[in-house]
Amino acid sequence: MGGKLAAAGDMAQLGLEVAEVNHQAEYVSLIYRVIQAYIGVLKADGMLALTQEQIKLLTEHERLIATNLKLGYATKNDLMETKIRVTQAELGAVKAEHGKKLALENLCNLLGIPPQEPVLTSKPVLTKESELPGLEQVLMRAEAGRPELINLELAVGIAAENLKLSSGYWKPNLMMIGSYGTQNQDQPTFNDGIWSLTLNLDWKLFDAGAGHAGIAEAKANLEKIQFQLAQAQNLIRLEARQKYLAVTEAAQVLALTELSLGQATENYEILKVKFELGVATNLELLTAQNTLNMAKNDYINAEYDYYLAVSDLYQAMGETENFLQEVSEDA
Repeated sequence: MGGKLAAAGDMAQLGLEVAEVNHQAEYVSLIYRVIQAYIGVLKADGMLALTQEQIKLLTEHERLIATNLKLGYATKNDLMETKIRVTQAELGAVKAEHGKKLALENLCNLLGIPPQEPVLTSKPVLTKESELPGLEQVLMRAEAGRPELINLELAVGIAAENLKLSSGYWKPNLMMIGSYGTQNQDQPTFNDGIWSLTLNLDWKLFDAGAGHAGIAEAKANLEKIQFQLAQAQNLIRLEARQKYLAVTEAAQVLALTELSLGQATENYEILKVKFELGVATNLELLTAQNTLNMAKNDYINAEYDYYLAVSDLYQAMGETENFLQEVSEDA
């Protein structure tokens, strides 16, 4: 048949590979969404714990101010200012608790389980042995691992085989059909069997230009898919570069927020001692405590944003499973 059967077989094999790539892409996409949702739950849980710690600290301070008020060491204004801070912290706790519930529902929905309180482990710390790849390596791994590019490369192969198939329109189709049977319907035996063979030769000598039109269409389709592949490669390189820069920025933000947290902690401890000695006002202490809480809030955000950025980078490289493998086993 002029290679038509071989070309059709190759196209079917490529189609199977496309289906396998699509299945794997859906699997990895689900893993990526679960990772994002789980980190979101950890982040929401950290925010809730921070607000609860804030309420506890301010409540204890409120009792201290109330006692000092009775002893004449504090003013009514100090007590009211502290009560306002407690109420604000309680409001923050309500919002944080609601945010955690939403994050849990999202995670449970992805896991296909009823909304419940899962057992949370520690944060996903990357192992010491694993180092994030450089930009050039990120771009190379993205081009090699992204399922979209693999799919388009397979589509180019299918289009090329289709062009080959269309180009053989003028070749003859030679088919032989055989059958074996008997006319003795009562007691048929193998000795009564008769072979029947039919040899068919089909050769299109004239098709009013349909064959040439089919070749032109197949060629145009191949060129279109090749253009889509080149365009997708550029877009994926851009995405991978952006994710790499996002990780770099998130790492810098994390380092700065850690430094800020240390400074805010030291400032609060100094003012706490001064307040106990009577050389700092209640408002100064509350301001320092609020600054410390904001620094802790920024640090939690920066910490989990960094993990999310790293998982985004691995997803951009098509290596979401590698992100799981490089997370420390005790995390």
